[in-house]
Amino acid sequence: MTRTTHHSHPTPAFPVFCMAFTDDESLLLGGGGGASRTGIVNKLKLFAVDKGGKKFEGVKEYIFEKGADSPNTLAVDPSKHTVLNASNSLLAIAATNYDGTFSAVTVFTYPDLEVVEKDVLRSKGGSGGEVVDLDWSGDGAWLAITTPSGIDLYSVSLPKSTELADEKSTTAEAMSDITFRQTILPPSLDLNPVVFRSARFARTQPLPVGSSSQISATLHCILNSKSQPKTRSRSSGKRAQSTEKAFACNLSLVKPKPSPVADRADRTGEKDDVAEPKGSDDKAVDQELGKWDVVARRDVGNKPVTALELSTDGKLLAYASSDLSIGILDARTLTPLLKILHAHSFPTTALAFNPSGTLLASSSADNTVRLIVVPESFGSSSTMILSLVIALLLLLIALYIQYKV
Repeated sequence: MTRTTHHSHPTPAFPVFCMAFTDDESLLLGGGGGASRTGIVNKLKLFAVDKGGKKFEGVKEYIFEKGADSPNTLAVDPSKHTVLNASNSLLAIAATNYDGTFSAVTVFTYPDLEVVEKDVLRSKGGSGGEVVDLDWSGDGAWLAITTPSGIDLYSVSLPKSTELADEKSTTAEAMSDITFRQTILPPSLDLNPVVFRSARFARTQPLPVGSSSQISATLHCILNSKSQPKTRSRSSGKRAQSTEKAFACNLSLVKPKPSPVADRADRTGEKDDVAEPKGSDDKAVDQELGKWDVVARRDVGNKPVTALELSTDGKLLAYASSDLSIGILDARTLTPLLKILHAHSFPTTALAFNPSGTLLASSSADNTVRLIVVPESFGSSSTMILSLVIALLLLLIALYIQYKV
């Protein structure tokens, strides 16, 4: 696999649990000491970086109010909504309560930090439980909230162009329509049950799931084997070793559910301007997008994976394992491309690609951030070595034939 350069940068008294690039030269970090009285503040902090990974300078920070927990995951909407100014995007943050039983997800604008939706899981519905990951679709119209027991999908309605002229409506009000649509349950991949760790919307052609709604056809996911209690072997009397595995997997919406209007048009050949039914019937359609199936999978180790990230162009999938390594896969085929065996002293807590895909950032509770330069191409060095070996073998064969003659 390809080699690359990377640089470690300290974050003193700031354990980082989540991160996201807002542009190629701006990296937003979130973390802190949590709700307990550790003396370490919970905050978001913006850093300026360069394409070589050597620069890492603090620019500004936002400190959460006392008593709030530290942010443990965040996602920046990659699209630039017309309702927002050029520097704005949407930011979703999840902060787990101190008892560890529930996560509150708040969506607000960045960098203004104006609340759009507070406590999404309680107000909009979903599988509940601890939120372990968040992601926006490429067009910003969908939000995926990942819990171990399922991936909750929410549609986010975008404002019409006529709403831009309404000076009385605020940015937050214009983006307030977030609707729960479906929960994707963990697939069967192993003898042991698996749980979701992360999910990312693929940058693929979206599929229609209603008269005016589309969703990415594929989700890139990480699933870890669910911990099983160790049992004692009857033959030897020794405790059997528990097997842990982690899987990278691509889920595709293979059977999108058609809207009533589209379904009638397919059967009759007639099209009309009748809107989809509202009320209970519309809710039933919204909450079932269709069937999701595993179309690709790869075993990525015998230790749980702790973080996942997809490059903006959708070609590279980075993951971090609790064995302290970081790997990069081809997002479509899940073929291994690059691996760093020891990235941090503690397991990686978050990963982030910059928008151009030239830099990968990783964070850890060891109070460091590592900036990894992503190679322009993969496999070139190994191809060159293979070519040299073949050329050397041909030369030796030629010399042997000449000597024999």
